[in-house]
Amino acid sequence: MVRVLRSLRRTSRSTCVAVGVAIVLIGVGGCKTQEDASAAAAQMASTSHTLCDYYEALDHVLASTEDAYEAQNVLLSVPTMDLTETRGQIRLRAELANIVGEVASLFQKMTTSSAATDASAAAGKLNAEMASMKGLTANDGETKAVTVAVQAIVALVEEHKEVEAAKQVAILSHDLSVFFESERKAYDSINEAYLLTAKTVALELMKTKQVDASGVFVSSLQPFGLSPAIGRPQTKEAMEPYLTAQINADYKLKMEDATKATESLSAALKEMDARVNLVAHDKPMSLRQEPFSLAEVKSWVAEINK
Repeated sequence: MVRVLRSLRRTSRSTCVAVGVAIVLIGVGGCKTQEDASAAAAQMASTSHTLCDYYEALDHVLASTEDAYEAQNVLLSVPTMDLTETRGQIRLRAELANIVGEVASLFQKMTTSSAATDASAAAGKLNAEMASMKGLTANDGETKAVTVAVQAIVALVEEHKEVEAAKQVAILSHDLSVFFESERKAYDSINEAYLLTAKTVALELMKTKQVDASGVFVSSLQPFGLSPAIGRPQTKEAMEPYLTAQINADYKLKMEDATKATESLSAALKEMDARVNLVAHDKPMSLRQEPFSLAEVKSWVAEINK
């Protein structure tokens, strides 16, 4: 699906004169309006691709959670949970976000090139994939709205109906923001489940003297080219309160970072929706740089992917 859309975008760059988003959105050919619309499309693409990265990071968190569940089961005999379906749904959301980004990019350089022929196969695949996407909370309505919006645009692009497709962009932008907001708590719970399980495992290992505390001494020995080799039981015992406090503090900090990233992405999607809506209603868009809140999301994604 993504390869087909990328092929469509690459081919469009080398063909006819590009059709500005403003022209197909509101029928106005003014240079300033076209610049606003192009900037809005670029921001929609950037925000959507960051959304894709966020979902992929969540999948990474879920993979780590599976490991943490296994460790918890071994240490404390707590039954594991099957995250297969949840991971599948998060991956579908990552693909959806990437497709939205590709669609937004198309409207920066839309043409009537023959590449639309390749999109015919994509439409059927897209319908099948999006049909399997389910709400993570009681948000079936929001889930259906955003999948239908994507399907409608891709189908119209396939048929070379650029004007009709562009009219759907503002709708898609809004539906995507509403959809994300409807699942925010579910995303936060994914991060919380991982960090809480990891914290439980870490504290249990600490309690049973199965944690190597030598890392705490590295900063003191490193200037002298030395490595710690802590063997005295008394030293290990004395380090427990410090390391326990560190685990609790890091848990709180990482949970705050994850929640902030979700909040920031929600804010970016709302800002994207507002800016696209301005262009759709023939109003000037004064802010053209990508939403500042995306930087917070990118920082969290980079931390997760370390």
